[in-house]
Amino acid sequence: MNKTIFLLMVIWALLRGQSAPENRFEILRQQLLKQKLQTGLEQQELEQQLTPLQQKIAQLQNKEDSQKKLAELQRRALSLSRQMIKLQNYLDSLNQQLSATNQILYRQYTQQLDSLQNLIRQESDQTKRKNLLNQMRILNEKRLQVSPELEKFSLNMQVIEALDLNRVTDPSKKTILIDYLQNLLKEIGEQQQKLTLKHHELVQMVRLRQKASSFVNEIDNTRLSSSVPFKQKQQTGIRPTGVSRDESYSQTSTSLQTEQPIAVVDLPQIDQLINQTLKGQNSVPIDSVLKSIERANQMLESYKQIIQNKLEH
Repeated sequence: MNKTIFLLMVIWALLRGQSAPENRFEILRQQLLKQKLQTGLEQQELEQQLTPLQQKIAQLQNKEDSQKKLAELQRRALSLSRQMIKLQNYLDSLNQQLSATNQILYRQYTQQLDSLQNLIRQESDQTKRKNLLNQMRILNEKRLQVSPELEKFSLNMQVIEALDLNRVTDPSKKTILIDYLQNLLKEIGEQQQKLTLKHHELVQMVRLRQKASSFVNEIDNTRLSSSVPFKQKQQTGIRPTGVSRDESYSQTSTSLQTEQPIAVVDLPQIDQLINQTLKGQNSVPIDSVLKSIERANQMLESYKQIIQNKLEH
């Protein structure tokens, strides 16, 4: 039995054991997603009940002859609020379990992709190579669904641009501000890595789709499961201790314009576009999604440069 046949048997067993529906982590992930959906629907239902109650309570609060009715409405509102808190705690637990499961599946899919790539490089039969490429395409798209989630990044540029460390004479305050800026840079860097991963995997998905539909022989010279094409960025929600909320971040703005005081990069929207594309629910071309990632990266890079300048001067 030659090495190629042996490797084919190994990867077939690996794919059957870890990538098929029997994979217990894939089953667990689907269960967690269903539970998240159901919990979200229950939250919406409770909120729909709570909102009119709160409105009625506000109307009755200043009416002395309605205190008995007001007390009853408040009891119902309190009960609904407690149910919502309980559901939110459960949802947080589901998210933690889902994140851990996604990490396991991501590592599994990456190992399988690396093994398939090695097989393709050793396989001379074009039909078998194309079949292996198709398996890589499927695995890559599954891996993309479990890659790290992007988070919203918000930054009060007025506060950052107004900072001048050279004019801060209090050593303690200066230390706090330096730590604040460094934490921002760290958070940006972490989100850049996630964006890099998303961009790389989308490019890889496009390449695999093209090769699966129109097979070419350059596969041996192409890295399909490792290299990252360009740098990208992350999100922020930190403010320095001792700095008032008005001087810090605001999570209320949804503007993506850099000239606005509060700069928000809604990175989760990119995840939504990617997931819709994978499920065939999105009419936006993949090239447009890639450009959105690049624009987000450029915005974050500009914020990074501003912060670095504050630390260096």
